[in-house]
Amino acid sequence: MTFLPIVARELREGARRNSTRYVRLVVAAVALVISLFQLAIMPIMMGLGRTSGSAGFGFMTGYAFVLCLLAGIFITADCLSEEKREGTLGLLFLTDLRGYDVVLGKLASQLVYLGYGLLAIIPAAALPMLFGGVTGGEVWRISLALANLLFFALATGMFASSVSRQAGRAMAVTGLTLGVVCFLMPGIQSLLSWTGMVGDAAWVAWLSPAAAYDWADESSFIMRPARFWTALGVSHAFGWFLIGFASWWLPRSWQDRPLKAKRTSFLDRFGPGATTARVQRRRELLDNEPLRWLIGDQLSARVITWAVAICWALGMVALSFFRQWEVLFVVAIYGRFLLFPIKLLFAGQVTRFFAESRRTGAFELLLAAPISSREMVAAQWAMLRRVFLPPGLLIMGSTLLAAAFMTLTGNDDPSTRIIGMGFAGVVGLISLGEWVLDFFAMGALGMWLALTMRKPHLAAGATILFVLILPSFMCGISFIVDIILIAVFLSKLQTDFRPLVLERPAVAPGAAPGSQR
Repeated sequence: MTFLPIVARELREGARRNSTRYVRLVVAAVALVISLFQLAIMPIMMGLGRTSGSAGFGFMTGYAFVLCLLAGIFITADCLSEEKREGTLGLLFLTDLRGYDVVLGKLASQLVYLGYGLLAIIPAAALPMLFGGVTGGEVWRISLALANLLFFALATGMFASSVSRQAGRAMAVTGLTLGVVCFLMPGIQSLLSWTGMVGDAAWVAWLSPAAAYDWADESSFIMRPARFWTALGVSHAFGWFLIGFASWWLPRSWQDRPLKAKRTSFLDRFGPGATTARVQRRRELLDNEPLRWLIGDQLSARVITWAVAICWALGMVALSFFRQWEVLFVVAIYGRFLLFPIKLLFAGQVTRFFAESRRTGAFELLLAAPISSREMVAAQWAMLRRVFLPPGLLIMGSTLLAAAFMTLTGNDDPSTRIIGMGFAGVVGLISLGEWVLDFFAMGALGMWLALTMRKPHLAAGATILFVLILPSFMCGISFIVDIILIAVFLSKLQTDFRPLVLERPAVAPGAAPGSQR
């Protein structure tokens, strides 16, 4: 028997697919365009010098860093749990295959696409070396750290997919694990190092591939080269540990479990009538608006969104005591990265209903019912407003109130305060407009991709890529892309969805269970 037969099969099949070459070509072309754009604009923004090349290289590798993390969340996190739900995973274990055969085969099928994509980004990212400020050793070290990060993200997705059955839970476990390892651990290490409590405290971040990426910088590597290699080796070994655990656990977790008694939910602790009132509201919604009842929403998304909004509002209250509008201006510019989890949740909620209904076959039943396509879209928008609009208003309101308070009570003279208030107001309105346009663009594009993609569980990742990641290199004019996406896909959502079912390609006959086509 061939050693690792599924891996060999997936590699041969991936090498023959035209899509593999297309992905490599498209990724290289997009990376080249972004890199050339940065080469043209960085000298203008920063002045000719060595820093412009370093900034451009950091910008491109930062793109690759985010894409590697998103690949683990939206591509591999559901590859094994999808097989569990469809009941095809057990057919593989009826043969002589082991758990590591299946896990490594799935990993190889994804690495064919993603590995080629990462390799296509690296040459374009190295173009800023022409401006100086970047050494060849730094390019190779960061390329190695990005490859390790991609492997770790995919391994984390495999681990979460092996212990989960639902796609949303698998993606949440993957995102939480990557967030702790890639952001929390380096943050704790930086805090301990800054306070000087335990010296450098590099051991705190050894498990993090993000720490290896950060320490691959030329200045950091010259000071402590062993720190980079240690973090790279330990994080890579930890990724193999996750692969090994998934291989051991998968043959023990693919069977259907007997139903258990429902545990007391968190809502029951609010009071004796909390659950009864919630059930009553659900019944009223079923009687009055059955489509909105069917779409529903996830309680976890609502709780996380409110938690982020409340933390943001408390942060604005704390910052208002500085009474310096410049501080708030910096926070408003860079704070969008802190609010990125809300956009991730929004993309997941936008695509959830249509993706799940297509997977279970309920979408065809809805099309056979006396429900128009516009009513489906309207119900989906109503759910999104109910979940995300109140926390969004809290975020916007707290920011505007903090800006007004800090500007009015500042120590500057009245003319300076008026100019500062006007400048902060213009910037705030522009940021607010871009934020709103991002949500509308994600809503329109996400619903359409969930309706039309052959693998609808990838719709959330594709939405984030085309709305948030790729247009961000346009330096302040990304709202043009949002407007185009809104105009195009809102009009598409007004059409009848029934032809989409007829035009959708069928699964190729004779496809093997578990194959990634």
